[in-house]
Amino acid sequence: MINEIIEEDCKNVIDYLSPLIPKIKGKSFLVAGATSFLGLNIVNTLVYYNRTIAKNKDDQCEIYALYHDDNKAHLKLNEYIKDSFFHMFKWDATENSRIIIENVHVDYIFYLCSIATTDGFLRQPVETMAANTIGLYNMLVYAKNKDIKGFLYFSSGAIYGILSGNASEIHEDDMGVMNHIDLQNVYAEGKKAGETLIKAFQVEYSVPAKSVRISHTYGPGIDINDGRVFSDFIKNIVNDEDIIVKSDGSAVRPFCYISDAVRAFFLILIEGVDGETYNMANPIETYSVGELAELLVEKIFSDKKIKVIYINEKGNIHPKKILINIDKLQNLGWKPKVSVKKGFRRVVE
Repeated sequence: MINEIIEEDCKNVIDYLSPLIPKIKGKSFLVAGATSFLGLNIVNTLVYYNRTIAKNKDDQCEIYALYHDDNKAHLKLNEYIKDSFFHMFKWDATENSRIIIENVHVDYIFYLCSIATTDGFLRQPVETMAANTIGLYNMLVYAKNKDIKGFLYFSSGAIYGILSGNASEIHEDDMGVMNHIDLQNVYAEGKKAGETLIKAFQVEYSVPAKSVRISHTYGPGIDINDGRVFSDFIKNIVNDEDIIVKSDGSAVRPFCYISDAVRAFFLILIEGVDGETYNMANPIETYSVGELAELLVEKIFSDKKIKVIYINEKGNIHPKKILINIDKLQNLGWKPKVSVKKGFRRVVE
């Protein structure tokens, strides 16, 4: 749902992508997983372009939004159904079913179908694997049979597993250790399998597909009840509650604001090298969980007069930071712009 802050984010994305407008205008975009946090922000950006930037109907993009849950679709997408360029379709990525929009032309595909929260994929490990294998395979077959211009698969930094050695940065060709039969790793293993499918279809069938490995991304519209650490912190702040850290606070994460992320997604989709995988993170804004909590309380929302409470014994919150290397993405012309201070203020507002 577009409000003033989200609309400003969409404007910033489109302004930044202005050199790519000739490759966007008049094209059709399929967003599989349109009600997800990331998918909805992609849809919002395309709708904003159509309503405010496109000079005429021929310049507008056709948007095909695939969703799985009727309630989420009604809540998040219904305001667009009166727009002639917007089309909604229900599709289950966990079943071996055909793509239901076979008779329309599609230029670009974003594939975001997957359960992404820990609670969710532990409850439904089969569905998590299926969306990243069966669903992705079906979508890639669909893409192979179309003259598409770009396909972007949404993977995750979780695939790196446990890295050995003393590396200070994580590059796309780094691979760590992961127990593939531990269901805690089902999401990461599903994403690894998905990346293999992307590479296979690109090599064997010349499908112009790429993968993006997402690191922690936040922004307006996140589900503050999804159990992720930054969601919990935002929920505490919105409710004027002390921030609860359910650990020693030493885990380190890079935090990327949604408008920076969406800019990266479009760049990789349109300008990225086929068959390649790109890290997407904001290494500048990398903090331990404890550092983030204390930054939010002491600097960003000091007016709230709340404090940080550690449920576990507070440990060292200044561990060695292993940064996500984003050279490949930066070579496409991307760099993050929104600080944690500005980003979290926008989310809370």
